[in-house]
Amino acid sequence: MKEGIFGRVWRPAFAVVVVVAVAASLVFTPVGAAVGDWLSVFRAEKFAPVTIDPSAMSKANTPAKAAANMDPSQFGEFKVRTEPTHAEAANVAQAQKQVDFAVREVGKVPAGLNGKPTIYTNTPADVTFVFDLAKTKAALAQLGVNVNLPANLDGAAVRVYVPAGVQMLYAGPEAKTGAKGETGPTSGLMLLQSKSPTIEMPAALDTPQMRDLFFSLTGLPPELVDQLKAMSTSRDTVPVPVMKGDTSRQVSVDGVQGLLVTHRPQLAANGPEGSYVVWQKGGIVYALGGTVSENDLLAAANSLK
Repeated sequence: MKEGIFGRVWRPAFAVVVVVAVAASLVFTPVGAAVGDWLSVFRAEKFAPVTIDPSAMSKANTPAKAAANMDPSQFGEFKVRTEPTHAEAANVAQAQKQVDFAVREVGKVPAGLNGKPTIYTNTPADVTFVFDLAKTKAALAQLGVNVNLPANLDGAAVRVYVPAGVQMLYAGPEAKTGAKGETGPTSGLMLLQSKSPTIEMPAALDTPQMRDLFFSLTGLPPELVDQLKAMSTSRDTVPVPVMKGDTSRQVSVDGVQGLLVTHRPQLAANGPEGSYVVWQKGGIVYALGGTVSENDLLAAANSLK
């Protein structure tokens, strides 16, 4: 997806709704592990906003700043069972052959956008992270963190499975978008669809001690930690970051409930005005967003066929 389509607002937004990034953000960071340890088996069915103030995010404590620069291999080992691939599909029929669910497309494309989308598919990804107790103790000692870790952490594995998915880009007119004169669409609408990723967490991580440790290493502001902890009883809810100045609300979309997030430049930092909506229906996770109005976005979402 080219940078010029969505600008600043879509970088954090689609980091959550792209299925691969959902799994990665929930597991392969300290805060992700904290979210995951509440969920022995996680599947995305609902979406709830968590407000993020970028200025507060920069005030991390010293251990958290050091942890951010550490390689995951200092705590254990990644084992890739299946590595995903990404490719362009000629049409919907070709994309359909790559997934095991019914591929849908936008029936009512907003004015000014190409009604024929560029289509991409990704194959499944299956990754496991296995903790090494000795390595983890050494890494925490390097950070100056003194904590008694449970013996059963050694060999404990976090598994993430991300099913095959489809992305469709309905692009707007081409224009210069970069300092070097590169051209690309300056507006557009992106539809993402996939079965829910699943995250399996071991019992060794399901303790208040480990949860507090993970949160202490993130350096997240207390307000954000409180929001995440409030979601601790849910096994099916994805925390969706909403930047300070942006707005969010629950909406009826595609016959179910979804979360709508809107960015307006006059309220927040730079970037084009736009919206995105995420929802789950029939076991399929959908995300639709772009530089369009809320009304056009919801009309497009309700027109999926």
